[in-house]
Amino acid sequence: MHVVAPEGQTTITLSRWFAAPPEALWKAWTDPASLARWWGPFENPVCELDARRGGAYRIVMQSPDGIHFPLTGVFEDLQPPVRVVLTMSTKEHPSDWHKLFNTYRGAPKDSRADDLRLIATFAPSDGGTVLTVEARFTSVADRDAHLTMSTTKGWGTSFDRLQAVLSAR
Repeated sequence: MHVVAPEGQTTITLSRWFAAPPEALWKAWTDPASLARWWGPFENPVCELDARRGGAYRIVMQSPDGIHFPLTGVFEDLQPPVRVVLTMSTKEHPSDWHKLFNTYRGAPKDSRADDLRLIATFAPSDGGTVLTVEARFTSVADRDAHLTMSTTKGWGTSFDRLQAVLSAR
């Protein structure tokens, strides 16, 4: 996985080549059963999505010790099989997660993380597809806090799980 996180910027860009066509990656991002199998570093006991412009989604990641990390948002744009744009809220994450996050971003301990925007693109390349995910944050402090909290490691795990799902087809 290739990661670009320019200092002083509000974005993190991650990319990786997958041995699958763009249509397969598109389905992995827009089909709840597929997405539940690879999203995040944990299992996803809840994965509900309405993959259309303006449609909402809810994913609940569950850590090995049973802690739930809900994610919610809205699909802003879908261009099959080229691009998916969605918002992402961590506001329902546990309070302890927010306290730690706020320590890293220098915010009051009782505040909630701002929403971010994800843009996923699927580009044919060398018989497969390059998936590029650009995460756009509201501030450099939020972006840096996500980096400190191992966001890129989590995406690396997700990408490994995604390749396993794609290979199993």
